[in-house]
Amino acid sequence: MRCRRSWPDRGRDRSTRSRSSCIFLGVWQVAAQTLAEVAEQAKPGRGKTVVGQVLQEILDRGEARGLAKGEAKGEAKGLACALTRLLESRFDRLPGTVRRRIATARTSELDDWFTVSLGAESLCEVFPDLGLDLGRD
Repeated sequence: MRCRRSWPDRGRDRSTRSRSSCIFLGVWQVAAQTLAEVAEQAKPGRGKTVVGQVLQEILDRGEARGLAKGEAKGEAKGLACALTRLLESRFDRLPGTVRRRIATARTSELDDWFTVSLGAESLCEVFPDLGLDLGRD
């Protein structure tokens, strides 16, 4: 079986990546072929149709998971942007430590900080664990 390089470089050399790709594709072909044989025994004359339906179901589930992950990332990015704008409007320029913290935060943290920032008198109230010295960045 001839494999084309289809994944971006993830720190592995080409020969390792190529072998991994071939192994994965080979296992997938064996699994699909075995599945087709089992389906054909269970439903004579309809094996390929059943396999196609199963494979489509697998793809649909993968697509749904990918969409959910994308939505979560988009929500976090939007919340981070909204929090940054709110903090800048209330406390002027944000220190780099605050910006970095916001950029790497989970959605739940961003949500908590947003809620606290609505009534906070200073950045120190929103981020008490950062030990901010508001005199410098």
